[in-house]
Amino acid sequence: MKLPASLRPSGCIVHRGWVIVTVLCLSMLLGASAAQAGILYGGRPLWIGVGGAMGGRVSLEGESPGALMGDLGVGLRLLPIVPEVGLRLGPSGDPAIVLGSFWAGVRVMLPSPPFLRPNFRIAFSHMNELEGAKWSAAPFQGLFGTHPDVRHRPGLETSIGLELMADPKKVLGIWAQATAIVLPDQQGPPFTGLIEIGVSFEAGPNK
Repeated sequence: MKLPASLRPSGCIVHRGWVIVTVLCLSMLLGASAAQAGILYGGRPLWIGVGGAMGGRVSLEGESPGALMGDLGVGLRLLPIVPEVGLRLGPSGDPAIVLGSFWAGVRVMLPSPPFLRPNFRIAFSHMNELEGAKWSAAPFQGLFGTHPDVRHRPGLETSIGLELMADPKKVLGIWAQATAIVLPDQQGPPFTGLIEIGVSFEAGPNK
């Protein structure tokens, strides 16, 4: 018995899923090797960051960026090379268009003093674009990209960031990062730049 075509996942979605799973598995293997070498980064295992992202597309014609999105990230920071996933949601530079962006990748925690955590991130990114009125009528279809009018833009993103621990127990923090996203697309500028700022907290036993 075959599923209707509308319910079957496309080949590109299946391919991206396998790529993301492979990256996460490799990050865990690399992290396990780092643990055996005794170079753990020393934080709590569960990290959650909430904030905002400002910026937008960058083109040779000087298109004015205007995206303003909410930002949520979750990571397992047991090791210096750790898997993270996250999402962004909000209006684009065109107020009639809403953007929903998912990412999954790895973050490298760089050597630093106890109260500072510089880091580098690389991730697979997938952005969904939909008219605001249609998004409001079917928000979950817009967010997860199942609406028939959603425009899909897969790509890659990378960030350089810094986290400042705001309390002596190193549970609460303030983070910021500069993010560059490459979304190859013949219908629009392929580059997106974001400045992301937010607060974070960690949970679990301290190492």
